[in-house]
Amino acid sequence: MNSCSEPWGLEHSIVSDQLKRFVTEKVAQAKAAAIAEGKEMWPQFKSLFAAAEKGDLLAVRDIFAEMCRLSAQGGGSRPHH
Repeated sequence: MNSCSEPWGLEHSIVSDQLKRFVTEKVAQAKAAAIAEGKEMWPQFKSLFAAAEKGDLLAVRDIFAEMCRLSAQGGGSRPHH
């Protein structure tokens, strides 16, 4: 068990493998959806997935919050390519 002075790391978590599989599945779904639409994946999703793949949960939280904020403001529309 970690002491309070040691940082918590996802790689040592019992859910690490499950989260990695989940992220891999979601990345594949997002890429397939973008390809089906003939468009690029949103940069915000790329950032979100990259942070998730690294196990950077604070970045995931912040990116997701920003995406929600933009969506609520009507700024969440997909850019045209």
